[in-house]
Amino acid sequence: MKRTLAKLLIMLILTGGCKTDAPPRIFLCFIDYSLSASTFEEKNQERLLDRINRIWSKDMKITEPLLVYPIHLLTETASTLFRCIKPVPPGDLTAQAAIAESLDQFQREVSEGIFGKTNISNEVRRGTNLYAVLRKIERECNKSKTRVLIVSDMIHEFEDEQLNVIFSAENSPSPRDLANKKCQELGMFGKLVNAEVSILIPGTADGDINDELIRPHIITFWEELFTLAGASVQVEDL
Repeated sequence: MKRTLAKLLIMLILTGGCKTDAPPRIFLCFIDYSLSASTFEEKNQERLLDRINRIWSKDMKITEPLLVYPIHLLTETASTLFRCIKPVPPGDLTAQAAIAESLDQFQREVSEGIFGKTNISNEVRRGTNLYAVLRKIERECNKSKTRVLIVSDMIHEFEDEQLNVIFSAENSPSPRDLANKKCQELGMFGKLVNAEVSILIPGTADGDINDELIRPHIITFWEELFTLAGASVQVEDL
């Protein structure tokens, strides 16, 4: 009996008991800073902050982390613009004043992190590497269930591949066929099974006729790519 108890104690020490360092969920937000995107037009800024605030107040649970990344030419190596963990409000958890104060502080910090001085040069903003977003999501999916918000026109423009050019061509490929090919090239089949992805596409003041024509192809392409990667995905206007 003593030997059995000793073995169990050793196993608990070696494995750290039943605890795990991984949080129940991770929240990721990717924001398109490329010059071709309309993310930072005035109304889009307001809508973006409103959406992130809703995630914080309604979706995130206490101790769950939020990481905000930029999308641009160097998405793959980009550091977070903002990161936080939803704290335990001081005092009574039901105290409305404490909850409101926590939300106000979050709003100030996230606004400064996203819209303040970011040190992202115009040179870096001349490209849009969206495939790197999948890699970053994959890394977090390996740890926990992951909720993802992507705010972008979803037009990948990196090196020799430009989705707007591809889908504007007279003999453009089927979006689903291209998504299948790209998923194979990236090795992403089934890699994002723990991810729930929401894509918000910012509008423009005047609109762009060409963008409107290719937009259904862009949406179908990304819906298919994320689905093949194993994620659930929803696309809507910002």
